[in-house]
Parts: sequence; C-alpha cells; structure tokens
Amino acid sequence: MGAALKLARDHWHDKFHEAEEAEVERKRAHAEERRKVETLYRTAPREPPRLIDEGLSGDGARDEASLAWAEARLAELGLVAHTEANVKSYTADADGFVVYADPLPQGEIRFAVYRTSVTQGKKPRVLTKYRWSFSLRDTWKKDLRGKYEDRLAQLTAPR
Repeated sequence: MGAALKLARDHWHDKFHEAEEAEVERKRAHAEERRKVETLYRTAPREPPRLIDEGLSGDGARDEASLAWAEARLAELGLVAHTEANVKSYTADADGFVVYADPLPQGEIRFAVYRTSVTQGKKPRVLTKYRWSFSLRDTWKKDLRGKYEDRLAQLTAPR
C-alpha cells in the first residue's frame, strides 16, 4: 500500500506541480500589485500591513459601507485613524499600553492591547511580547463605550 501511495503522489506531483507553482506565483504577483495601489491595514505594531481581505476567515472582509460604519464606531470609542502613504491603522493610547483595532472582519471589531516601554528621553516603544485581545460584535448597541473601557481596564490592570 505504501508503494502505491508513493507512486500516486509522484505521478500527481509530476503532472500538477508546475501548474500549482505557476498559480501560487500569479497570486503572489497579483497581491503585490494590489499592495501598491490599495489601502493596507496595520492591525499590530510589528506585523506587516495587510490587504483588506488578506488572512481573514469566517464571513470574510467588510465591504466599503460596512468599513465606513466600523471606522465611525472606532472614532466614537476614541481610537484615532492614522494614514501614512497607503497604510492605515486605528490606535488609542491607554496609560502604558497601546490599543490596535482591526475593523476588517465582518461582524466584529477586534482589539489587541500591547504594553509600551518608555526609556527616559526617548519616544515610547511598543513591546509585542505582552499581548491581549478582545472584540466587540457589530450587533452590540447598548453601552458600547462602557463595554470597551471595561475590557480594556481588565487587560491593563496591574497583575
């Protein structure tokens, strides 16, 4: 049985490997072209920015109207949108921490909290080893700011 499986794998590899590699390269080149012209989103301090539909599972990415709605919700919560070249991020400072928002997935806004380090006389530096996260569902309407602040306070409280 092992020999038959190996023979079948070798056959399929020989027959389809080049086509699979060409498809992977075509998708990579297409993504690189999109990165040059589309808005990229930074959802973590040291991770590369990504396309709106990159790396999402479940219901996928928001459409333009839904993204505008999520951006308005983030502004109500006190997060600030930063745009540098074609890279956009949504952040808030929280007493020794920085919050990054990810409004891209359909149905929720995700938040990641990172500790910052301040060296005397230097700009605050974001550390990535202390990371916590939470999310707020799009369907939640009542006391959204309270829910956000409660979750943030739980994560940033001294331990």
